[in-house]
Formats: sequence, C-alpha cells, structure tokens
Amino acid sequence: MLVPGRDTPWLPEWVRHHTRVGHNLIASIGRADGPRGIGWAEELIGRGVAEEYMLGATTLEDAYIRLTGHVSADPHREG
Repeated sequence: MLVPGRDTPWLPEWVRHHTRVGHNLIASIGRADGPRGIGWAEELIGRGVAEEYMLGATTLEDAYIRLTGHVSADPHREG
C-alpha cells in the first residue's frame, strides 16, 4: 500500500505488469524475481513511499483488477 498522496513509484525493468487502484499498487513479477521484489518493496517503505507490501501468487482478484483497474500512464521509470 502506497502512502496517501504519493505518485506511482519507479518500477524496475523486471516488473512485468502493474496496476494502481487508489493507494494499492499491484506489480506482477516472475517467481525468480521474488527476492528482488522484496528488496524493492522494503526500499519503498524505507523511503516513505509505501506503508506495507505483500508477496503472493496471482489470484483471480488480481487478474480482475488488472483488467478493470486504473493502469498508471506514467510508471516513473528511472534508470
């Protein structure tokens, strides 16, 4: 969950898909990228961009949000 009022953070190149709905950012990554995903999420918390994160398998709800949710037009890619 992102801190209220924050823009969508920089997304690493290994993020396959992302969807933002309100303060929630769902980022899909490959199984092998799990450790990098945890490090990235912890970095966002450390910088005050995110309040919490969860790592889990893709669910039907995730797929629904991806298909119907608001996709950020500006992923703030840096690098």
